[in-house]
Amino acid sequence: MYRYSTTPLNAIQQSSEFVDLGKQESALEILFDAIRVRRGKTWSPSIEEAMINYLNLCLNLRNTSSFKDGMNQYRMLCQLANVSSFDKVVTKFFKTCLEASDKAKNQSREKNLATDLDELETPEMIILKSISETTQQDRTDRILLSPTVKFTWEAFRNILEVCRNNRNLEKIYAEMAKKSFKF
Repeated sequence: MYRYSTTPLNAIQQSSEFVDLGKQESALEILFDAIRVRRGKTWSPSIEEAMINYLNLCLNLRNTSSFKDGMNQYRMLCQLANVSSFDKVVTKFFKTCLEASDKAKNQSREKNLATDLDELETPEMIILKSISETTQQDRTDRILLSPTVKFTWEAFRNILEVCRNNRNLEKIYAEMAKKSFKF
């Protein structure tokens, strides 16, 4: 693929077109190219918008390595020029992550209630309960809830790692540490 420098606004438009086509990985690449630090590149509001879209794609794809790479690039852009933008992006992203976790938890409960109403106690369920200690809710949680919670936890860990040992980002580090303990 031919690599060329695009403006963040063009990257946002191209990535939304790729998402509409179902090519989320390509959209992630385009947005990463827009936020990647190059010589002479400075922070701008359009880069902030591109970063928010980038992080939302990382959440949808549950791609922790891309999340970490993008956060490192954005930290390098913001740590001297606009720390408040970094804080805004991180706060908005974790709000979205926690909403996704709550949504997955509700889906898990709804799916379990639907299966409970359909099949109360089948012979297979009785045998499965006698063999293992896991219940239908545990299996449903493992399928629906675990990937979202795992990604959210990895995102907390990565953001703490990105903000660690940086005096400009101490407040963000402290806030994220409190939120991660609460999570």
